[in-house]
Amino acid sequence: MLVKNSQQDIIYDLPKHFKKIGLKLSGGADSAMMGYLLCKYIKEERPDLIIVPVVVEKLINKYHFKFSKLVLDFYKEQFPDIIFEDFQKTEQHEREDHNKVQHILLISLMEQKIIDCCFTGLTADPPDYVIFKHNGIIFEHPDRTRCKGQFLKSTITAKGTSYKPLVNIDKIGIFELYQQFNLLDSLFILTYSCESMSSALTNNFERHCWSCWDCSERKWAFKNPNNIFDLKGES
Repeated sequence: MLVKNSQQDIIYDLPKHFKKIGLKLSGGADSAMMGYLLCKYIKEERPDLIIVPVVVEKLINKYHFKFSKLVLDFYKEQFPDIIFEDFQKTEQHEREDHNKVQHILLISLMEQKIIDCCFTGLTADPPDYVIFKHNGIIFEHPDRTRCKGQFLKSTITAKGTSYKPLVNIDKIGIFELYQQFNLLDSLFILTYSCESMSSALTNNFERHCWSCWDCSERKWAFKNPNNIFDLKGES
């Protein structure tokens, strides 16, 4: 399946022997779009495939599973013929590295033959000239490693293959995809991109804080003043 995008065309084309596809969901806009395209590919070209949703829950601000489930429920409604297995979950403690915890989980699932491969929604950082500010203070992503060209679209190991179909597309490109498939008023408003640790600013992790780096990136790309596209469209 080929999906056109102004930044880079996206191709979904899995080997015939793959049957159970791990889908790493975070509840955010990037992984939600990646999963939607996977569902579209399965419906149109590979109805034999089964999706196994995967989520890493941060114990310090437990919301990833809640929003991932909202996204998954949307897929199930839109693609009723696709088979979705139960979530494969693990927990990330405060001092643990998210990427490492995720990697260990995915490798374990492939070793156990629970999944044949996995999809992760890694995207590119905004261009270097994009600067985010809050209260006059300039800040960058705490781990600014999502840069175009630094990652392959797929990583093949002895355990299995990890696909990153959106790795060279930044949030502007993701916004374009939501427009293209008319998902701004449906799938997008179910997603949650905030990484604030403040329960007060986020109403106990129900709303975006609009002051962290991830919220700034979301606002930059989706051109949403304040919280027009916040959870359930609430203002």
